[in-house]
Amino acid sequence: MKTKWLGCFSEVDLREDEARLQKISFLKESKITVSGSGNSRSFGFHFRSNQIPIAKVTVHGYGLLAGLSETDIPALAIHVGDTYSTSRLNEQAASLKKGYEQANRQLKLFTDVGITAKGEATLDFSLVAYPDDIVSVSGKAYDVTSKWSGLYVPD
Repeated sequence: MKTKWLGCFSEVDLREDEARLQKISFLKESKITVSGSGNSRSFGFHFRSNQIPIAKVTVHGYGLLAGLSETDIPALAIHVGDTYSTSRLNEQAASLKKGYEQANRQLKLFTDVGITAKGEATLDFSLVAYPDDIVSVSGKAYDVTSKWSGLYVPD
């Protein structure tokens, strides 16, 4: 979008953004409102979408979970063809995280949602697992349990 919350206001940019939004197939409603004048303008953005079907779901493992294969992944509650919802995405993320948590290691989960030109969702779950105590970065070991502000490099 050309319309920004900070910077110069352009009526032309606003109209171009509105026209682009009207062409997005999965949006049922879209509206940009401007209130105020001069240096005190406020922008409001309202979007309502049609149902968005899920076209692809992937799970990737990194760190201690590198090489995670499809057979290692527990049955997912979200499938291709389901309707996308944030609550179901969050439930699936929590379930995956719980399924891979173990003592003596840290686990981070990242989710990425994309919308295709056809108005379909692609969901990507990335699990990063690393040991509680020592992490290797570019071949150097770092103690991540150190209470100091920086990373402790063991001898």
